[in-house]
Amino acid sequence: MAYDEFDKKLGEILRAERESARLSQQDMADRLGLTKMTISHWEKGKRSMKASSLKDYCAVLGITVQYVFELMEADNG
Repeated sequence: MAYDEFDKKLGEILRAERESARLSQQDMADRLGLTKMTISHWEKGKRSMKASSLKDYCAVLGITVQYVFELMEADNG
């Protein structure tokens, strides 16, 4: 999977998980101490996340980074 494809797929999964948790982008931004624009860029694959940011994002959602990667792998099946 190419780098851009990775960011886009990761963003799609994070968006779906955030929406499933019934959190808005603003809710997520507030919990992480970031801007809504940063969340938007991550979810659209326009900006790469640092590993620590991914860990924090997942913690807010109550999921693991491993779970996210398993979803990505399953989708590429």
